[in-house]
Amino acid sequence: MRPGSIRTAHFVNRGFRLKPLLWVVLGLMMIGTAAAEDPWRINSALSLPESISISGQHRTRYETVDEQFRAGRSGDDQILVFRTNILAKLMLQNWTFGLEVLDARQAHAKDDTPVTNNIVNPLDVLQLFAQWRVDHLISENSISSFKVGRFTIDVGSRRLIARTLFRNTFNAFTGFDWQWQSTSGARLRTFYTFPVDRLPRERRRLIDNRSQGDDQDTEVKFWGLYYGFSNKIFPGSRAKAELYYFGLNENDSNSRPTRNRDLHTVGGRWYKLPQVNRFDFQFETVIQFGESRSTTDANDNEDLDHFAHFHRVELGYQYATRWSPRLSAQLDFASGDDDPDDGDNNRFDTLYGARRLDFGPVGIYGPFARANLISPGIRLQIKPSAHTSAFLAHRGYWLASKKDAWTVAGVRDPEGDSGSYIGQQLEFRVRWEVVPQSLRLEVGGAYLFKGSFADNAPNANGEGDPNYMYSQLLFTF
Repeated sequence: MRPGSIRTAHFVNRGFRLKPLLWVVLGLMMIGTAAAEDPWRINSALSLPESISISGQHRTRYETVDEQFRAGRSGDDQILVFRTNILAKLMLQNWTFGLEVLDARQAHAKDDTPVTNNIVNPLDVLQLFAQWRVDHLISENSISSFKVGRFTIDVGSRRLIARTLFRNTFNAFTGFDWQWQSTSGARLRTFYTFPVDRLPRERRRLIDNRSQGDDQDTEVKFWGLYYGFSNKIFPGSRAKAELYYFGLNENDSNSRPTRNRDLHTVGGRWYKLPQVNRFDFQFETVIQFGESRSTTDANDNEDLDHFAHFHRVELGYQYATRWSPRLSAQLDFASGDDDPDDGDNNRFDTLYGARRLDFGPVGIYGPFARANLISPGIRLQIKPSAHTSAFLAHRGYWLASKKDAWTVAGVRDPEGDSGSYIGQQLEFRVRWEVVPQSLRLEVGGAYLFKGSFADNAPNANGEGDPNYMYSQLLFTF
């Protein structure tokens, strides 16, 4: 490892250079909006009847990465991305009809900056659904709803299925979603869907922000069953528990090759939400089994036995002092493939989950996924005022199997001679509600101190320590 003083200087002078023009623009935008006293809403401006609701958000974000970590890449990347989504609802007695339109675009991407449909999805229908509400179904004092059409989904901890928030595009699904909840807090949910395939895929079309209607591939099916236990299970403790099962079946189609996954994922979570002067905790464990292939190569016809697992442990404490600090310790384990030649696949598949909540910013960065990973960490969260919040996090990263890949980077040593230590990441984020509930400014970044595996693996790119910075404005209307 290089001397700490050299790394610190590199961290300050290279990784977190402020972009003066960007900050001037942000400052001007804040000056023009900070005078508002109440959040502006389109519903009020249009004087719409109670049966009609229109809401939305617009986000502008600038991202920059110095020192690439991905195999076969070098140098730096930068991008300016925009995301606007507008949701309209019509509510008639027990029925709700919804339409949400998404426009996710990029600008100012460098010629070789990776641009995928995780970043760009111009002008398309994100949600189009009908929802029917029924009271007192199964038991008295219960509420249930049945949704059919295209929609987004958040389930449980959001680690396996989520409406991704940091990423510039969202996961969407076409099918049905039934939810039930009792006054005791018990929750039941089941869904059966075809995941929506975001289009286009070709980089040339994405760079040009060309619109192409998204579609769902009937060769990919995703379903699930979720149960959240009643509050009476742990009386007086405020602890909660949930169990879930997700199924995924996919096959190659004419439009795209897949890993032909036929996976069954079973898991549970026991947790207690943060409270002042109280310990909080979270334990989540997941087992995954079935069949999959090691690549998406159309010529790969070998179905591997799939068995993998994931575990999350977190313990935190929130202090009743100024700035309401909360300190937490975390540990994540996601299994990797122990032997690339044994006919089994042991690498955990995170399905449609969100990564940012555990492993830092994604976008054009996002070096870590919930696969072949051991990661302990600590996090300090503070709230200096009613309208500002921040956190500082530090995590270490090791491969769970040193013969398997650092998946996002595409770096691998099949012989296992490069060790397992990927490195350590320091991350921060600051949020300021410039106009509460209306305009939010957010700045964040991450610095990865590379370890022996990241430096010495056969196809490592030989670059320095990756560092990432972003700034964004989110306008809710």
